[in-house]
Amino acid sequence: MTAVVPPEHAVHRRLRAAPQSVVVLSLAVLADVELLTHRLVEVIVAENPSYSGPGHTPREDLQRSCHDNLLRILQWLTGTTDPGTDPFDAPRATGQRRAEQGMPLESVLHAYRLGYRIIWEGLVSQARADGGVDGLVEAASEVWA
Repeated sequence: MTAVVPPEHAVHRRLRAAPQSVVVLSLAVLADVELLTHRLVEVIVAENPSYSGPGHTPREDLQRSCHDNLLRILQWLTGTTDPGTDPFDAPRATGQRRAEQGMPLESVLHAYRLGYRIIWEGLVSQARADGGVDGLVEAASEVWA
């Protein structure tokens, strides 16, 4: 099955239209991408047996994948991705490596859901700290899209 990916120009056009509140919250969370990466790796290993059992993904590979995917998503939300950058390069590379490692698709998808949860929790925490709950509500559609 081939993933349907929107044309790159459509992604960049959408980024420019992101509400300012989404950009502000996401920039603050982007500044903590290393902490979020560490948290995500720990959650994946704890909640997803395929990542900690025999023949599991090496920790360094998981760390790199989590970092690169979180970074791309947050760059996408903030509109800071360079125009020539493929916004889907990190998930494609991760998917290819996991397939080569024989990782079950269900485990890979579960790891992505955990990543989105970590991003959402970061946005919620930032919104509470900044008093930006209205911005968080506005961000919800962008994040889950």
